[in-house]
Amino acid sequence: MSSSDPTVVMMGVRCLDRLETLETLHMFRVTSVNENLFEFVYASQFRVSLPCVKFRPRVEKVDIRRVDSTESKSKDAYPHLSDLFLRTARERVTRKGDLSTIQVSQNS
Repeated sequence: MSSSDPTVVMMGVRCLDRLETLETLHMFRVTSVNENLFEFVYASQFRVSLPCVKFRPRVEKVDIRRVDSTESKSKDAYPHLSDLFLRTARERVTRKGDLSTIQVSQNS
């Protein structure tokens, strides 16, 4: 089967649809994955950038910040609570030590 085979194309479309459904369900949208960076947006409000070395996260360098207001789908109704979430997430991730990318995404 080649990549131009209609069966392969349909399977790819189905996989993308499933990924999109999972991202919507979990309010989690992956924006970049490579051996040096794992980045995602959570709840359309928080961008988590996690530098990696050969896909192994460098937790001490995690960057969690608000998404730019121009990118966000809605205005933050509770900005002080969001600030608390950001501080807590940074503390939890960096305190845990040697985590995998899956553990970081579950803890943030």
